Amino acid sequence: MAKKITPTSIPNGQEVSTDDAQMADFPKQKPIVVVLKAAHKALQLRGKPIPGFLKNETYRQKKVNWLNNFGLFDPGANKYADDVDEYEILIDQIPNAEFVVYDGAQIVHLDTGPSQAAPGKLRAVLRKGDPPIGWVG
Repeated sequence: MAKKITPTSIPNGQEVSTDDAQMADFPKQKPIVVVLKAAHKALQLRGKPIPGFLKNETYRQKKVNWLNNFGLFDPGANKYADDVDEYEILIDQIPNAEFVVYDGAQIVHLDTGPSQAAPGKLRAVLRKGDPPIGWVG
């Protein structure tokens, strides 16, 4: 099932809903905001399900709780973009959580820091066009 995509008040931001089944302990978790730049003008943000092979994966011996997956679709090439110009995501903080991303080969740490555009949210920079995002804690 495709995730819901909605515009936000953040310039160039679009929300991608979280995977509600994974968020039972954090029912107030808001959607991830994807903020694209002018360089991404030809790409379409599309929500995607978490790939089945990732559902039971671990990172540092802890089960990954997947927040969501989305893809940047290139209609000209009729496929999802792989490596793209830098863009950012904004996510809610989860107490004691370490955020991770699947980079196409393995699950890796996702660097986050406070967002200036959306106080109270964390900001992360990505260059992958199809990044499942989760957390361990």
